[in-house]
Amino acid sequence: MRVVEVENLRKVFGDTVAVDGISFGVGRGEIVALLGPNGAGKTTTIKSILNLIVPDSGRIVVAGRDVRPGDYWLYDFISGVLEGNRNIYWRLTVEQNIRFFAGLNGRKISKREIDGILERFGLGEKRKTEARNLSRGMQQKLAIASVLARKTPILILDEPTLGLDVDTTYQLMEIVRSLREDMGRTIIVSSHNMRFVENTADRVIFINRGKIVAEGSVEQLKRMFSYETYMFRASGGNISPQGIFPDGKVERVGDEWRIYVSLNQSEIYDAVDALRSNGFLLKEIRLQEPDLESIYMRVMKEERSDETASGNGNA
Repeated sequence: MRVVEVENLRKVFGDTVAVDGISFGVGRGEIVALLGPNGAGKTTTIKSILNLIVPDSGRIVVAGRDVRPGDYWLYDFISGVLEGNRNIYWRLTVEQNIRFFAGLNGRKISKREIDGILERFGLGEKRKTEARNLSRGMQQKLAIASVLARKTPILILDEPTLGLDVDTTYQLMEIVRSLREDMGRTIIVSSHNMRFVENTADRVIFINRGKIVAEGSVEQLKRMFSYETYMFRASGGNISPQGIFPDGKVERVGDEWRIYVSLNQSEIYDAVDALRSNGFLLKEIRLQEPDLESIYMRVMKEERSDETASGNGNA
């Protein structure tokens, strides 16, 4: 059963088409990720779903009801964390923030429930600390904990890992998965952190220039692109491999380079020649199951190629 439906959503700001006919649905208990470059239309889509922006056309349905401007019933079903930690109140303590957000839905939250939320998010020792005195990671966790206290069945998380270190990002991965698995929440997440998305999302929607350009489960996307993603192991070289493969993923492991790039078979020979002519000693070529970052880079590369071809055709 779909609990969120977006149909032919369109929003224009002046001469800029932010969202251009986007349609998708989100099932109950599903985690769906929106991915795309800055300015792709992700945040405009999210704010439209939250009724913070009125679209020019299209339809948004939440819990089976059409969303109209000023429909406050919506917030009994859906809540969101926008652009990281901006929804918390800096001069309120951790506990006061949680009580305040629970109260927005007319709930008087019990101490036992607050204790459970604080334990889940690792904030127990900070319950009396003002939000402004928390670390960035703890502020982020408090923002999500405060939204969770509202007990809405649908959550929207816009860039929840923004500015977080690796450890805190992994903690948030576990929290987000538990919100779905243990509590049955439906979650829409927007993030540039591919590892976070790959480890949490059931389905990924790629957005570029206000349109959906690809979508599917992480496994479906991996199968779709697995036949053309390769890993090169090489050493030496007189330039960075990133200069040869600007759309690839390059890692340094000891004295070796590991280069992950999407190629068709005819391009492999050109890639080998390019590495050798730039002083690299090639050690291995392996067909590689792509990660989400490689898939994202491939999709956006194809989009840029299509845009260039379209521009040349119109010239």
